Order: sequence, then C-alpha cells, then structure tokens
Amino acid sequence: MKRTTTELNINYLTGTWKYTSKLNHSLLVLYKTSNTKKSYDEGIMKFSADGKMSKQLSGNSRKCGNDRSSNRYLGGNWTFDKEHSILTIKFGKFSTTEYEILELSSNKLILKRIIR
Repeated sequence: MKRTTTELNINYLTGTWKYTSKLNHSLLVLYKTSNTKKSYDEGIMKFSADGKMSKQLSGNSRKCGNDRSSNRYLGGNWTFDKEHSILTIKFGKFSTTEYEILELSSNKLILKRIIR
C-alpha cells in the first residue's frame, strides 16, 4: 500500500529525533525529543525547516563520568520527494542516502533505507 502525499505532513520532520534502533536491516525508528541539551548518546538527528540537518556521533572513549570527549556532529542537508515519500540525506562529502518514509507523525518517524 503506497502512502499518498495528503497523509504525510513533512512539517512534522522539523525538530530533534533520537534513534531507538540501529540501521541494521535497513529500518530506522526515531522518536522526537526535546531533552538533548546534555545528551552524550549517539543517534541524535536534527532536521530544520530550511533543509539543513545534523547527526550526533560519539566514540567509545570516556573521560570522567558521562563526559565523552569524542562527541562530534556531522552537518548535512535533506530533501523530500513528495511523489514517492522519499527522504534524501547527504552529509558533506559522504554519499547520499535515501529513505522511504513509512511513518511520520508529530513524535514518531520510521524510515526504510533504499538500497539501489
């Protein structure tokens, strides 16, 4: 069953999302969050209305307590193909990744990676 564009409100995408699953098996489940100011977890993605996005990455090294010295952010861009419900993400010089949006609500996002 293919989703129609009237069922998908792309404005819900704007905000900060947290992974609840990894990209294994090409399925990614995210939940919108507002508590990321002091987050040391990886798997944070931020989408802005102007097509910019960032992804928080963290390494394995810990210094003191919850302090991670290797937190870093990748900056990129996103575009949306309304006709096919395809979200395209590109980070700097890295390759472009396409996802089919399976579900998008004000607080939940499910993406399926498209492998061509």
